[in-house]
Amino acid sequence: MKIGYILFIFLVTSLASVAQIDTISKSLQQVVITATRTVKSIGDVPLPISVITEKQLQNLGLQKLTDVLQTQAGLQLSNNILGQSLQGYPNPFGSGIQLQGLDAAYTLILMDGMPMTGRNAGVLNLNRINVNNIKQIEIIKGPAASLYGADALAGVINIITKASTANTLNAQVHYATNNTIGVNVSSSIQQKKISTQLFVSRFSTNGYDLDKTIYGKTSDPSENYTATIKNEYKISNSLLFRNQLRYYTQKQFNNYLVDVAQQTQIVKGTSIEKDWAVHNELIKTLNKLSKLIAKIYLTGYANNAKVYVQKDNNLFDNTFLQQLFFKNELLYERTKNNNTFLTGAGVDYEIINSSRYANKKELSNIYGFAQQEFSHKKYNLVAGIRLDKHRLFNEQINPRLAASYKINSNLQLNASIGRGFKAPDFRQQFLFFTNSIVGYTLFGVNELANGLQQLKQQGQIDANININPYVNIPNLLAETSVGINAEVKWNFLNNIKINFL
Repeated sequence: MKIGYILFIFLVTSLASVAQIDTISKSLQQVVITATRTVKSIGDVPLPISVITEKQLQNLGLQKLTDVLQTQAGLQLSNNILGQSLQGYPNPFGSGIQLQGLDAAYTLILMDGMPMTGRNAGVLNLNRINVNNIKQIEIIKGPAASLYGADALAGVINIITKASTANTLNAQVHYATNNTIGVNVSSSIQQKKISTQLFVSRFSTNGYDLDKTIYGKTSDPSENYTATIKNEYKISNSLLFRNQLRYYTQKQFNNYLVDVAQQTQIVKGTSIEKDWAVHNELIKTLNKLSKLIAKIYLTGYANNAKVYVQKDNNLFDNTFLQQLFFKNELLYERTKNNNTFLTGAGVDYEIINSSRYANKKELSNIYGFAQQEFSHKKYNLVAGIRLDKHRLFNEQINPRLAASYKINSNLQLNASIGRGFKAPDFRQQFLFFTNSIVGYTLFGVNELANGLQQLKQQGQIDANININPYVNIPNLLAETSVGINAEVKWNFLNNIKINFL
């Protein structure tokens, strides 16, 4: 009796907390790429992966990406602390998504397979991605450093945008309360050797206020614009060139109350956010079995939030973030008898300039990886390893092993083990920020020695206090973890899939 009761409780708990129920027939035939960086049927992927399809996005009818992601079991939205504590304050740092109980900083966010920038304090503005231009969202749970390197400790979320499928022209207009207006226009052109996908949008809202007792709105007025173009050119039968351009800008307007010189004052401000990317890809087919892929990716992000005292128009606060990220990668892929070998190497280079840093900072990383996939009618096996050489710490070696076994057409077992790491970010290394309102200063490890000496010279630290024990501290090491995942996939009643993680 007790055993049966325990099993019943386990079943109910699993269904309520971690089970995912998809009502899409033949879901095992769905194609995914994020888990292995190769095109695979989701039923052949021995890793915990879930997919939000274009049809599901349409059925949900949600306009914000954060709202979409929160519909998935095991995902939790993590807001920036500043934005939570001070209503109306222009929050340039956005929000993040937590996976497997880890902080949002441990989840890698990709767009069409490439990292998104603008992450500070562990989070970024996910809502700058227009939901109407998304083909599907792939969510990998567990360490994925063997393919993607740092920041993929908890998992990976890859937002895949639409590509050209036919000669079409579509337009959508959306109107909601608070004068919320959305306009989307998309166009696809396909010729024998050239195809193009264009997407442009405009979104604006007056915001809303949930608490009339507090001055300022809960969600402030804003307007944003998005433009994306994808091009594909077949140079020859063995050579294909792909190009993607993306641009996004948003302006947000803010009004709220603060204490200035022991008096409550009205302040007003604006925050301007910009995001752009250029992604070039050259694919060379060597023979029927193998191909060579060269990728160059450049993306930039900027956010500038200025706040003024309404009475005299004096500047109250100015918070800015500017980030530039470059990735150059070369891949080799060979497939024979459904067994795929993938290897590659590349370099990442990143520059950041922020009001919270003393000056511009830069980080770089060189990496190489290899992965072998073995496929059979009954089982699938993926083994991979990656080496990263970061500028600020020692080499990181991250292996991963995953396997699946199909008991029958409706029941499949998955298991995986992998090592992941998170490199010390800009904030942990180079933060130099003083909150003059509250009265505290924060330093990153590399700024601590000079910062403490400056504070002591300024008289903010008692001259009798010995700061040497706090100055001579070792460099930060990368965070590491080993993740183990097990999954049971059960195709229930042909069109309902239940996953036990």
